[in-house]
Amino acid sequence: MATTTDDIAEAAKQFEEQLRSKREQEQRQTLDGWIWASEPTAFVRRSDHKIWNEKQWGSHFAHLNPRGSVSSLALRKGLVEKFETLAYEPGGDQIVGTNFNLWKPSSLQPVEGDAGWFVEHVRFLFPGDEQAAELVLDYMALLVTPPWPKILFALLVHSRLHGTGKSLLAWMLTRMLGESNVVNPSNDELSTSQFTQWQEGKQLAVVNELMMQDRLASANRLKTLITEPTLRIRALYRSPYEVPNRINLYTTSNHGDAAKLENEDRRWLVLESKVTEKRPPEYYTDIVRRIRDDGEMGAVLWYLQHRKVKLNPHGAAPLTQAKVAMQERATPDEEAYLLQLYEEGSWPFDADLVRKDDLVDAVMDRFHGHPKNIIGRVDALLKDRLGAVKQERTTNLAKGRKSLQLWSLRNHEYWAKAGQTKRMDAYNEHQAHRVRGDLAALEFKEEPVDPGAGW
Repeated sequence: MATTTDDIAEAAKQFEEQLRSKREQEQRQTLDGWIWASEPTAFVRRSDHKIWNEKQWGSHFAHLNPRGSVSSLALRKGLVEKFETLAYEPGGDQIVGTNFNLWKPSSLQPVEGDAGWFVEHVRFLFPGDEQAAELVLDYMALLVTPPWPKILFALLVHSRLHGTGKSLLAWMLTRMLGESNVVNPSNDELSTSQFTQWQEGKQLAVVNELMMQDRLASANRLKTLITEPTLRIRALYRSPYEVPNRINLYTTSNHGDAAKLENEDRRWLVLESKVTEKRPPEYYTDIVRRIRDDGEMGAVLWYLQHRKVKLNPHGAAPLTQAKVAMQERATPDEEAYLLQLYEEGSWPFDADLVRKDDLVDAVMDRFHGHPKNIIGRVDALLKDRLGAVKQERTTNLAKGRKSLQLWSLRNHEYWAKAGQTKRMDAYNEHQAHRVRGDLAALEFKEEPVDPGAGW
């Protein structure tokens, strides 16, 4: 039988329908794991709660609709489930009314066992201070025990000695709550950033080396985070929205003036770890091994969840001697900013040698002015807080060379023996490379005695 024009048209129609059906099947299969939240105008992946704004999502899946907007297509055809907004309700189902819940349960399960090693480590951090150890254990218990209350004060543990194991407690909390529920914001994000996306879908914020910038402004911003019932989430290229505030804070610092606290401040539980000597490396290796072990951490979780807690999560933070001392120290904003730069290894502390003028310039750039008595304050900070050494300065230099007064932040003996000319050459070369944005190319013919602590 001869093929007619109608037969050809019908065959073409069937082929087009098959292509359309296959394309729609691919679209549904690909996008099935995503949801749309209208208020923050964002797509969320169900499996890991990855969040993309409409532009990011559309560009990633553009191949699914070459002729137009894939996001419009997905929403019009119902290829993704729609929700009014995002929520964060620890212990709740993934769908809470018309909202999508970003909380994910931890995979770690409590198992009755020996948690003595954990309790002993907490007591090691607070030698001779039983009250401080008990407060830390209570605070950690509140953090990991259902119904996971919102605690109306933050915990700050500070010590003079680095590397004693304060941050290991934060790692344990992360294991018990689940990584997806914990965030590690920077001091900038805490203090100055207008975006609060880091607070989204989080139960605990861990801040290692807390040092507030713009101390009073930072303290006021943190008040909202610690005590207000709602958070306003602001993310780039998305609509802002509000969620119930379920985030708690665990912070550490090596500075006794890390936070600016008012005399009647109720929002900070401040404890000082007075450890004077670190334990042998093998001790910390064993702690790390235990933290990575589900059985060991399951026993810690069981212990904390069955602990009789005396600390009231909704009351004022207990007054401690460490808190009183921190209130008395209250470092001015300028010195606090320089200490933060030093901890980060940022300019002007990105090399062994520095001038006082560098520190003054950093302060003036940040605070847009010349703070009162800043020269004397910088001098005191270099000597008393950073342990810097004022290197010898001579004027007997080659004609045309200006003598520079340099301070060594590290490797003091090496730079003392190097002589002023070599110190100035090293300093000037480093500054030149820094200006050109080419620090990675900087190499010295002679290295400091301890390369790991050098440039």
